[in-house]
Amino acid sequence: MLMTNTTSNNLIRHYKNLCPCCGGTKLKILSSALMAYEVIFDAGLNELVVINANISDTGWDENSRVECPSCQWQGELKDGLK
Repeated sequence: MLMTNTTSNNLIRHYKNLCPCCGGTKLKILSSALMAYEVIFDAGLNELVVINANISDTGWDENSRVECPSCQWQGELKDGLK
């Protein structure tokens, strides 16, 4: 039988305040990616047909735009990491 340590389930976790406006501990990181399609025109269908699609890598850093889901403050991630 699998036994769990009941004390580990009851630990209180503390998170850093990230929102400089309301002190919230969550931020949404706003990021985007570029999608590139290769198409051909199919005369029989009289429409464009996608033959290849590539999505660019996306990421984020301290200069990425963020938003607080609690108070809707917007800024850069570095503002929340101070």
